[in-house]
Amino acid sequence: MITPAPNQASASSLQRSELRRLAVGRDIDGSAVTDDRLVLNDLVSGFDFTGQLAAIETPVDQVHITQQSLMIMAGRVYSGFAPVISDALAQPLEIWLTQFNDFPRQIYIASVRRVRRSWLYIRQNRDTSIFWQVTNSERKANEWRRGQLLWGASNG
Repeated sequence: MITPAPNQASASSLQRSELRRLAVGRDIDGSAVTDDRLVLNDLVSGFDFTGQLAAIETPVDQVHITQQSLMIMAGRVYSGFAPVISDALAQPLEIWLTQFNDFPRQIYIASVRRVRRSWLYIRQNRDTSIFWQVTNSERKANEWRRGQLLWGASNG
């Protein structure tokens, strides 16, 4: 199981006003999000693949995704968010460098506006697979904020 290492900086190290400021006017349009559990072919359609690779520019670097790397999300509960993953990586609220039990990973946190705001957590694993989770709880989103803030409050 991939878990964050203990004793890292967290959202509590930022001022609450900084965290609230992050979300103002930075929502991603969630109209393409579906409640369906998407199969791999539907997941792939949300990305611009050139050959076998989709390269997405983020505020700090490029994320490279292969079609195969999306397989872990096929059929999962939040797979319907696949159409907004590229936008969320390109326009996140925050990017955290979080130490996990095996090595550090970048965590992208985005805000997606549907009927109400959803917080989207995206993690690229060592094998380039992409994992994401969704919550409607700001408190849960704060639990995702661990490690070093690479981009966000001081850049917004």
